[in-house]
Amino acid sequence: MLDIYKYKKIMFFFLIGLMLSACGPQTPTTPTPVPDELVVVDEISVDLTLDWYVATDGDDDNSCTTPAEPCLTLGGAYRKSRPFDRIHLAAGTYVESGTSGSLLHLWSTQNVTVIGESAADTILDAGSAVGGVFLAGTAKVRLENLTIQNTSRASASGCVETRDDSEAILVNVILNNCWRSGITHNSTGVDRLTNVIIRNTIDENTDPDFVLNGSGIDNGGEMILEGGEIYGNGSSGISNSGLLLATGTVIRDNQSHGIDHTGTLLILDDVTISGNGIFAPQRAGILARGSGTIRITDSRIIANLNTGIVLGSGQELDLDSTTIRDHSSMGLNLRAGSHSIITNSTIQNNGLRLNPRADPSNPSAIYNEGTLLLTLSKVLDNSYGGIRNAASGRVYISKSELSGNLGDEPAVNNHGDTSYLQITQSLIANNQTGDRAAVVNNNGIARILTTTISNNSGTGLALGWDNTTSFISYSTIVENGGNGIWPGRFPVDNTIIANNTAGQCITSIPIGGGTVTGTNIDTDGSCGFPAASTYTSAALLLGPLADNGGFTRTHALLAGSPAIDAAVGRCFPEDQRGEPRPGGASCDSGAYEDPIGLPPSADPETPELTATRNANCRYGPGTAYDIADTLFEGQTALVLARNEGNTWFQIAGPSFGTDCWVSYVTVETSGAVNTAPIGTGPALPDAPPGQPPAPPHGCFVYDQNQAAICTVPCPSNPQPGGVCTP
Repeated sequence: MLDIYKYKKIMFFFLIGLMLSACGPQTPTTPTPVPDELVVVDEISVDLTLDWYVATDGDDDNSCTTPAEPCLTLGGAYRKSRPFDRIHLAAGTYVESGTSGSLLHLWSTQNVTVIGESAADTILDAGSAVGGVFLAGTAKVRLENLTIQNTSRASASGCVETRDDSEAILVNVILNNCWRSGITHNSTGVDRLTNVIIRNTIDENTDPDFVLNGSGIDNGGEMILEGGEIYGNGSSGISNSGLLLATGTVIRDNQSHGIDHTGTLLILDDVTISGNGIFAPQRAGILARGSGTIRITDSRIIANLNTGIVLGSGQELDLDSTTIRDHSSMGLNLRAGSHSIITNSTIQNNGLRLNPRADPSNPSAIYNEGTLLLTLSKVLDNSYGGIRNAASGRVYISKSELSGNLGDEPAVNNHGDTSYLQITQSLIANNQTGDRAAVVNNNGIARILTTTISNNSGTGLALGWDNTTSFISYSTIVENGGNGIWPGRFPVDNTIIANNTAGQCITSIPIGGGTVTGTNIDTDGSCGFPAASTYTSAALLLGPLADNGGFTRTHALLAGSPAIDAAVGRCFPEDQRGEPRPGGASCDSGAYEDPIGLPPSADPETPELTATRNANCRYGPGTAYDIADTLFEGQTALVLARNEGNTWFQIAGPSFGTDCWVSYVTVETSGAVNTAPIGTGPALPDAPPGQPPAPPHGCFVYDQNQAAICTVPCPSNPQPGGVCTP
């Protein structure tokens, strides 16, 4: 905005100009420079920004106000200009001596736009004698359609540097052969780069194991990238210690990391990161360190010379609709203390060992020490197994497929003694892991729910002999090259174990100390199920592994299969495909629910409830009871009972089938809820005399949607952690 004095002054000169022009032609004079603002008089707008011109055949003593009388140098035009003016550079190469040791040096409130003919035709060459474009204070620059190259080694600024509160906008610009960085941003302003190419940044250090400088972008503030390409730089493509948003950008073939992220936020959309780590060992497409967040959508992280993504402690990753493939080592290395959500993504063909300098340890496609939620995703064709979950790791796999993985490593290896693995509504098939089981659990906790394990080269499932906390429920383990399962002291519930080459169970489950609940089925009697639950392969009437709808392939139950309506006890609300259970009078054993004979729609008076948000489901009607299960937002359940005030409702827990109670504030009810019987919970322990019952203490644990739910009792290594009282 103009102050009153400045407005009156501009109006005076504007009106004088009108009167002079009415008197006839005048002798041309150099226009008086004024700020880039509009004067409005009787609805007539006048742009007071001045244009200056530069050409290789110009002269800095010219007026420089027309293309016919251009300056010779950018510096000459800049010295004539005033804030908000535009400088036009004709095609040509300008070897500049610069101002204050830079091609362009802007201080305080200076503001200028520099426009070339095109990045290919207009070149500002520092001749290795001066720095690039330097901004400080609240200065602003807009650079369009030009190349800046060959900045001096004596300068720390690279081709463009912004400090203090300054800002730079670059459009259709090439930064080439810059010293230390293409652009260095350490201001509170926002730098914006559109269709910018940054390449061949110079790094004096020649030791590939110790790369310090030479990043294409060194961002310590806020930066937005749209399009463009960052390649062939002496260190990382981008070093980000601030906030960076990139859309449609290609980051490739840089000597160190594609992106070295130590900042608070990195957002990538439609970005390609490939071929990085050319000369440096154990580098990654993205290396994330410190405490921060990374969100990646619709992107490609491909063929970097070591690992796709390394996620350090304190970092959070949200990966959606992205491909990570063709790396010499891991696709993802998720370290202790990290949190990752991977959705609708593919992790494929990693662990190739093409780079002799790649990290030789833990070559699985995903190595996890943190907390990982993998949903609606695929882990395919990797050379050394699919997912390896270390001692501190917690992995939740749902509605996903792990297939075609190779090498002497399981498709899923729950490796640590304290690690946790949960697989629901997923497929683990066609993995060629030699004699190793497709899914291996040592002494951690593994829960296999509504999942198919089929056509793997070795045993289907090995959960650890002395493990009493793991269990298998409503799953189908068939047609594996070894045994179906290596049983231990864990429960098996309503599961089909059939047609495995070396037999169904290595030893009887009850003899091994395990428990059998519901109706389990095998095809050779080796699992210790009741004799009535053993059928021949032909009598089982199990279809081949095929696309029967839903998230992943399944083995359908053919008409007349004894597994149809055979399950006993509570069952999950959906089968592996997401189809509703039951499909008949009772649920079916195994991961597949026969859709034929689905019962008619529920009576509109049947009492039901739907979670309006993720809801703790407790052992009794009140917060004094421990949490037994979780009813996730959008899930529906029948009301089994209610308390007298209709503030708590009993349902069958959706994950574990245990009857539990949810609060009315977390659900919406429908049907004749008042017809449900009145129920009560188990007795609570008495409080010491004169003291109220102490509320249970728990901790926050991420659910499958990455919502933090207060859980009691607190599990080992909770993520994100933090004491809470439900």
